[in-house]
Amino acid sequence: MRSKSDGMETRANGVLGVPQGERTISQEEEMGLPVKKSMSKVQQQEDEDKVMVVVTSDKERLLTDSSESGERKADAVDLSRKDLLKLLGIMEGEVQAREDVIYMLKSKPAPPEALESRYGSTVPGSALQALQRDGVTTGCRAHSPSVYQKPVAELERLQEKHKETYRRMLGQLLMAEKCHRRTIQELDTEKRKHADYMNKSDEFTNLLEQERESQERVRTEESKERRGRGREMAYLAASRHSLLLDRHPFWKPGSYIFEWRTVCAMINEEDKAPESQLKKLLENEKAYQAKKEKEHSKRLEKVREELVKLKSFALMLVTERQQHLEQMDQESQRVQELGQQLQQRDQALSEARERAREDRNKVLNLEAELKEKSTTLTRQQEEMNTKLASVESHNRQLSAKLLGVSHKMEELEENNRVLKTSEEELQELREKISKGECGNTNVIAELENLRKRVLEMEGKDEEITKTENQCKELRKKLQEEDSKSKDLRLEVENLQNRMVELEKLEGTFTMSKAECAQLHTTLERETGLTKELSDEVVALRIRMKELESSELKLEKSELSLKDDMSKLKALTVALMEERKTLVERLKSDEKKNEDLSKLVKSEQGKVMEVTEKLIEESKKLLRLKSEMETAVEALTLEKGELSTKLAYEMDKTKDLNLKLSQMKKRLDGFEQADKLSLKNNVKCDLGRMSDHVKTEDNKVKELTCEIEHLKNRLKQLEVVEGDLMKTEDQYDMLEKRFMTEQDKAKILSKQVEEMRSLIARNKAIEKGEEESQEEDLRQRCTREEAKTRQLQADVVALKEKIHELMHKEDQVSQLQVDYSILQQRFLEEEGKAKSMSSEVLQLTKELEMAKRHSRALRPSLNGRRMMDVAVTSTGVQTEASSVGSTEEETPAVFIRKSVQEENHIMNNLRLKSLKKPTEKSGVERSPSSSGDLGIEEIL
Repeated sequence: MRSKSDGMETRANGVLGVPQGERTISQEEEMGLPVKKSMSKVQQQEDEDKVMVVVTSDKERLLTDSSESGERKADAVDLSRKDLLKLLGIMEGEVQAREDVIYMLKSKPAPPEALESRYGSTVPGSALQALQRDGVTTGCRAHSPSVYQKPVAELERLQEKHKETYRRMLGQLLMAEKCHRRTIQELDTEKRKHADYMNKSDEFTNLLEQERESQERVRTEESKERRGRGREMAYLAASRHSLLLDRHPFWKPGSYIFEWRTVCAMINEEDKAPESQLKKLLENEKAYQAKKEKEHSKRLEKVREELVKLKSFALMLVTERQQHLEQMDQESQRVQELGQQLQQRDQALSEARERAREDRNKVLNLEAELKEKSTTLTRQQEEMNTKLASVESHNRQLSAKLLGVSHKMEELEENNRVLKTSEEELQELREKISKGECGNTNVIAELENLRKRVLEMEGKDEEITKTENQCKELRKKLQEEDSKSKDLRLEVENLQNRMVELEKLEGTFTMSKAECAQLHTTLERETGLTKELSDEVVALRIRMKELESSELKLEKSELSLKDDMSKLKALTVALMEERKTLVERLKSDEKKNEDLSKLVKSEQGKVMEVTEKLIEESKKLLRLKSEMETAVEALTLEKGELSTKLAYEMDKTKDLNLKLSQMKKRLDGFEQADKLSLKNNVKCDLGRMSDHVKTEDNKVKELTCEIEHLKNRLKQLEVVEGDLMKTEDQYDMLEKRFMTEQDKAKILSKQVEEMRSLIARNKAIEKGEEESQEEDLRQRCTREEAKTRQLQADVVALKEKIHELMHKEDQVSQLQVDYSILQQRFLEEEGKAKSMSSEVLQLTKELEMAKRHSRALRPSLNGRRMMDVAVTSTGVQTEASSVGSTEEETPAVFIRKSVQEENHIMNNLRLKSLKKPTEKSGVERSPSSSGDLGIEEIL
């Protein structure tokens, strides 16, 4: 060990160096040695391991110092005296420190006896005892509040919070599972709907393809029929021409050309008649489409108004839901308070039950003790009675013995008296004998007798002494037995008193038993009621868990809002600098908002006007229904008239046939050419008549198809009106339910206030201390019965309210789902309408191409020669194209509007029914075109 004050050793290599300042040896010794002693004391207080390390380091330092000093001596031997003295002092200090360390190592730990004699205990005391000892010595006052209560309360709070968080997490998991299930169900329904929609679209495409194929087949058949008819007409014309040349060699071809032109004119007129009808139908369809467009626009406006109303209603429902959630929070708090009160009451009931059980056990124990004591007392009584009887019999025997002994004593006393007299006489006689006064033998004999009697009397005296001793003993025994009998009598009296007391206690116990049985029955009833209430409370807790899950969601939303608010607060500091630039923008936005508000007001006015227009249109629809019914009736009448006309014309044809047969008989003498001409004329007349009848039939069929279409449309409008009425009725029902729920909430609030007042009264009653426990139990039983009844009513009311609120939430969710479904359907129907419009455009283009193709194949009918086919055909084509351009617009618009109005894809079947009469008209038109083709082939 080295002193720090010397500064002789450096940290780098530990070489001793002489300081520059000169000091004396006394100062060095005064400064170095105390430091060394203090260092040694500090090392004594440390552990033995550290001491060993220090010793080894000291030894190494000494060796290094000695080696270095030897080197220094070798290097520089010429040291001054002061330096040598300093080195000697340092070495002495190191030797002393080494000796101290060796002493510490050699010294053993103090024995426990020495520690106990010095410190009072072998083991070191606790820190609290040391602090108390120091406090006692210093005179500090101990802190009055205990340290244990606060941590326990905090631990209980933490446990309650953990329980609440666990319940909330369970509620959240349940809500997440419900949401997951709902989403899965919605996805399944959407998949099914998508699959149905795809199936329907596939069916629709298949139907369209089938229709196209059927139309193509009909066209091919029509073209074949036309070609066959043209060939027949050409063959007939050629045969007629040859016959005319054979019969009339002077016949000119001009007449034939004239006749052919007349035939073509008739055919052209027949072609133009259905075209005029088609134009009229197209005009009617244009007007009908315009009406439908107006109706559709009105309906769209009405639907938009309904959407706006639904949005406002949804906002109202959201606000109401928030209010209901707040009410539910309040009610949940109230329910929690009631649950706490129920728990307190359950605890009181459990305590009462425990007390009742203890009382029952005490009563049973007392009854057992009483039975045991009664049995022991009865046994003791019987034993004492037997003892008394035995003692009385013994006393009687002793009394009889005493009487006998007393008689014997009297006899013996008499005998004693006689003996005394005889003794006296004997003495006298002896005296006399001694004196010699009497010497008679009689006297001697008497003396002998007297002697014998004396001996006998002496034996009797012995017996008398014995009997006296026995009498004394018997008297002692009698005294003892008298004392015992007195003690027994006292004990019997005490036992009788105890028996009376026990009978009284038995009466009180029987009364207490009856009361305990009544209390037991009441407690059993209350236990049943408490079980029912506990079940209801469990159900309420489950509901409360659900409510807590909703509360957790609201809390999460609140936390998110709080986070957003904090973020906004942080941003406001940065946005204050940009406020100046934003003020101008805000002003412009305010102006825009004012303009938008004005537009909204104007749109609201328009909406009101549209509603009035819709009402007027509904009235118009009713009028149209009546008008259509009248039109249908008129058409039926016209149909009947046309049927009568057809019958009349058929009769005419029959008459004409008869006339023709008569004319044939009359004209047999004429030439064959006249007959052929007459036959041709008659055939032409019949063809005209048949064509006229066919056109009328086509008109009737088209009118019937239009009537059916209008009827279907009216049915659809009636269904839409019914849906609107249903939605209005549902809205009214929801308003009524909302009002009823508000009334029920008010009633429940009143009931809860009454419950609070009753609870306060009960608390005030419970605070009052009463004398007897039985009266306390009875009063508690009555109170708890009343409370259970009230709680049952409150629980029933709360159940109803919870059911109603859950039903209302389900209705709101269903309304939201229905609203989303309606939006999806609306979007799907718009997409369907677009796809149908594109398909209809394609169909119209194909129809127009087919019409153009059919018109291009027809010959010209302007009265020119047959050789000018190309010129006339081009002219006709240009007219057809111009007409087709007008027809392109009307059918496309008609088909678009009709597709937009229809709600479902399966209404294409109705379109089929509308397309069938058009196909028939096309088949009827085919002979004329086929005749034209045949004429062209001939030419």
